[in-house]
Amino acid sequence: MDDASLVERITTKYDCSLFMVGNHQKKRPNNLVIGRTFDGHVLDMFEFTVSNYRSVSDFKGADFTNDLKPILIF
Repeated sequence: MDDASLVERITTKYDCSLFMVGNHQKKRPNNLVIGRTFDGHVLDMFEFTVSNYRSVSDFKGADFTNDLKPILIF
């Protein structure tokens, strides 16, 4: 992410300290940016490239219910 001013403005407007942005560009394909803010400024920002995406339906035999909350594991 080249300019963090848009993220800072949106996180200040909605009063949130964590953000995640997914995008796809020619320069950075399948990009996922995860970060945190404090007092309207970006503290940390990590960029990941998603290379081996698997949906929940790909996991055979696993019992998933609607009561589960999402989690990201890296």
